Amino acid sequence: MSRHHQRFHTAFTNDAPIRPDIRVWYALPFWAQVTVTTVLTWFGFANPFLHLPPLVLAFPTALAMIALTATSPGQAFKQGWFLGMVVMSACLYWIVIPLNRYGSIPFLLALPCPLLLASVLALFTAVYTALVYLVRYRLAWPLHILFGGSLWACLEMIQGWVCTGFPWLTLPSALSVWPWAVSSVAFTGTYGLAGVLAALAMGAVYPGGYGKILVSLLFVAAILGLPLLNPPATETTDTLRAALVQGGIDQDHKWDPSFQNATVQTYVRLSQQAVSQEAAQLLIWPETAMPFYVQEDNELSRKVLDLVRQTQTPLILGAPGYTVTKDNALGYTLFNRAFLISPNGRITSWYDKQHLVPFGEYVPLASRLPFIHKLVVGSMDFSPGMSSIPLVHGNLALGILICYEAIFPELAQECVSKGANLLVNISNDTWFGASSAPWQHLYLSVLRAIEQNRFLIRCTNTGISAFIDNHGHILDTSELFKEQILVWDHLIPLTATTWYHTWYTYIHTSYAVLPLILGCWAWTRPSHLEKRPW
Repeated sequence: MSRHHQRFHTAFTNDAPIRPDIRVWYALPFWAQVTVTTVLTWFGFANPFLHLPPLVLAFPTALAMIALTATSPGQAFKQGWFLGMVVMSACLYWIVIPLNRYGSIPFLLALPCPLLLASVLALFTAVYTALVYLVRYRLAWPLHILFGGSLWACLEMIQGWVCTGFPWLTLPSALSVWPWAVSSVAFTGTYGLAGVLAALAMGAVYPGGYGKILVSLLFVAAILGLPLLNPPATETTDTLRAALVQGGIDQDHKWDPSFQNATVQTYVRLSQQAVSQEAAQLLIWPETAMPFYVQEDNELSRKVLDLVRQTQTPLILGAPGYTVTKDNALGYTLFNRAFLISPNGRITSWYDKQHLVPFGEYVPLASRLPFIHKLVVGSMDFSPGMSSIPLVHGNLALGILICYEAIFPELAQECVSKGANLLVNISNDTWFGASSAPWQHLYLSVLRAIEQNRFLIRCTNTGISAFIDNHGHILDTSELFKEQILVWDHLIPLTATTWYHTWYTYIHTSYAVLPLILGCWAWTRPSHLEKRPW
């Protein structure tokens, strides 16, 4: 008997009936299991070809099976790492596109970069499988599954801040296309729902009969039904008619000074059309829509300000900005900025991006890595902003999220805590081409709208721009790489907050405390290696 099949029999034959589905899976060699899991998970996450959300559960299911059948913690760690590395590198394949096309990195050198990033991210899946293995003989099966789910939530949360954070492949984002499936994040948060899904996956393959699957399904149904008990309030108030202006500007020409005037003319023309034909009350342009310093008095800036005065319509736009300072030799600090221009043609406030993209907007340890340059065109690194105070105009308090800030729950939480009644995400997803990334980015932003009970306006340079309501419904979207105006006339500034927002600190603390308590308690109990507690 091979080691692989011996492991199968050790885990599933001594004290539990062998289900036919488990038998079929373990008839496959490990490399085949990895291949099947990778293909299923790839189609489970958003992609431009065929999105089948439930298939994302193949990932935590395969990891749970590794943890439940490994013969040592080392084996669980290694196999969990390898599976995570392969799956995540496949889902993050699009990283090659900006590195090769805009980072001037030869294709053959850019090709392994998703693998390098996934190798780091896979440490989280390796820790998951190893720890679930270590307590599997010390906890009764309900507590073991609870430990696995809470551990998954904890690790996803940690992934959101370790090494600046990259919580991109969080499980609920795959299900965001179905708002009902993720509506419970208004109570549990995204990481909490991820833990629930991981617990479901673990219960589905736990040794024993189908009863454990039924119990797991009932638990998930109870979590998904939480919004029915206390739905977020939607106040009846004046609605807003906003226009997203997607200029469709080619990134290859965007920062070329000879194209700047054409860029301004494109946005001015589309904005005039949005106001005259669609009666827009608010105009929104994408991240760095204006590739020059709008805050300076120059011909291009005056065209933008004149547009706002002539249309008498407030404008949110993205552009580089700076603050004069004596803290560095240059005499100024550069920011990735969102400006609010009032109908009188004056810049009234702005927001500076806080969570910058490593190697895209700044180089970590730049003094020690002088041979590494940014992918974003510019003469110096951006600096992070320090405030999430909303941009206010009349009864609107606009909480701004620039680019991939929309993937971080804490930034939207801070915006709403500071009084935002509407969330605005301006982004430049041109870097990613027609890959999975624009779709994945869109569905991650859906989670922020539900968590905070806020309408979310998403404006990008080349798509996918969208209007999202406070329940996660995508009201309208733009096409990729197309010059387009998107208008929605029933946006509601909201002030009511969710259970998740109110108890945010305690909920996030529980992600870490629950697996810690269960793990410590398990370690004080004797190991039931011969007679398992399930």
